[in-house]
Amino acid sequence: MKLLSRKIIIVFFVASSITLFGENLIKMDSMDIAWKVIENEIEFTVSAKTNGWVAIGFEPSKMMKDADMILFSVVDGKLVIEDHYGNGLTSHKKDEDLGGVSSVTGISGLEKDGITTGTFRIPLNSTDKFDKKLVAGNTYKLIVAYGKNDNMKTGHSYRGSTKITL
Repeated sequence: MKLLSRKIIIVFFVASSITLFGENLIKMDSMDIAWKVIENEIEFTVSAKTNGWVAIGFEPSKMMKDADMILFSVVDGKLVIEDHYGNGLTSHKKDEDLGGVSSVTGISGLEKDGITTGTFRIPLNSTDKFDKKLVAGNTYKLIVAYGKNDNMKTGHSYRGSTKITL
């Protein structure tokens, strides 16, 4: 009797960024960021493995400084969302507290099975001096973070960064 040797080859594909049905998706550790351009706005759906706050930010000059940031949490089933600006290397404030305006529109929020998800829109070309002017098709540095609770003033338990092409 002759024994045949079989080799099994397993191929893993890891996609950090994909496009599906006009929506883009980035997977980062325990965060997913999906977005699509709708006329003069960008709609984001961001999910993180936390029961706390979640944040994304665009184009910091260094660390958090100068980043246009969106922070959100889900409290009692409702999305609580804020538009912030990185006013220091490790600090940020609401745009309104700095003399600007909030340019984010909250759409929905869900907290289920230890995952917090928020959907919101921001304008591509905001007139607020604390927002970044964004252009569909351009690439930007994106910072992300989340915390362990809904208090957006507490420190993050996760942070990361990547590039995003709108």
